[in-house]
Amino acid sequence: MSIFDEIKSQYDVIIMSGIPGSGKSHIAKKYFGDRKYCSADDHFVDRDGKYNFVPSEIGEAHQACMRGFIATFVGGKANLIVDNTCIEAWEISPYIAIAEAYGVKVCVLQVNCPEDVAAARNTHGVPARTINHMANRLANRRLPPFWKVITVEN
Repeated sequence: MSIFDEIKSQYDVIIMSGIPGSGKSHIAKKYFGDRKYCSADDHFVDRDGKYNFVPSEIGEAHQACMRGFIATFVGGKANLIVDNTCIEAWEISPYIAIAEAYGVKVCVLQVNCPEDVAAARNTHGVPARTINHMANRLANRRLPPFWKVITVEN
């Protein structure tokens, strides 16, 4: 049994965390593709499947992601993935609070990756300098010790 099979069997909600290009979306779709998928990125994908990031709409994108997340619980289904960078605790905590309010098991799946590799393969055009800044924040973040955080190298 792989680490991903174990995670899938033990957790109803998986919150992906990592720098752009680390492989979060790839892992989410490959190993947890049967789950409901919530991502702010979805807001920026047009009808033809092309990603068009609009910085001024990032707030709207995250609001839409949260609405989709909440709707899953209201609909009575808990097996889902949140696929955002989720670098800081404040970005993760609303998802954990809602999941816990509904009594479901939740974990943070942190995907680590060398910055240069992530910068080369990120599909959203995030500059290397921004990825470096995000990697530093991720390396120095402090999450509550009672949150379940599972780290994988990619």
